[in-house]
Amino acid sequence: MMEKCNNLKFWSSYFCSVIKIRATFLAKQKIIHQTSKNKIMKKIKIASVAFMLFATLGAFANTGNNENPEKSLSSQIYEMLEENPFQILSSELTADVRFTINNKGELVVLSVDTKNEVLEKFVKSRLNYKKVEAGSIVEGRIYTVPVRITA
Repeated sequence: MMEKCNNLKFWSSYFCSVIKIRATFLAKQKIIHQTSKNKIMKKIKIASVAFMLFATLGAFANTGNNENPEKSLSSQIYEMLEENPFQILSSELTADVRFTINNKGELVVLSVDTKNEVLEKFVKSRLNYKKVEAGSIVEGRIYTVPVRITA
């Protein structure tokens, strides 16, 4: 009987020590998990603050000239075609002018898409090889500008 009692004490003390070891291990795991979770959250906060900082700086960094070169060209073409000899019977004459800019800063008319042959010749004579102020215009790029002459 004494043997059974000793065995029982042994197993009960063994299980108690296993339970204590397991509880200690789980407590350490919980602490490690929370520490790693805190580190991850800290990294996420730092990354989001850095992203917001770069996004804000990027928005304010664009202080360049916002002038559209095509609008500038359109206004220059308008001035060149402003005085015209047309006696328009219909409401308006329209054309699409395709052109490029050469290395001398001159307009080179590639085509004038219109139904009126007189308008085509007029546009070509007024625009072809005329000097334009080419501030930020890309040399060799093909531009298309609609032209409308009204009564």
